[in-house]
Amino acid sequence: MERKPRPVTLWYALWLIVFAVDASLVGRGWDHRLGAFLFLLFFGFLIFTETRKTD
Repeated sequence: MERKPRPVTLWYALWLIVFAVDASLVGRGWDHRLGAFLFLLFFGFLIFTETRKTD
């Protein structure tokens, strides 16, 4: 059986952009920026696993 990657919707990319911008804002506290960065990594990992899944 051939392995077909699942389509990644634009919503995943939108969330990555939101968390990347939020993590880069200077007026936020350090803990807020760290949390946004961790969510950025989490959603990046989700995109990676979604594209590698088989049906």
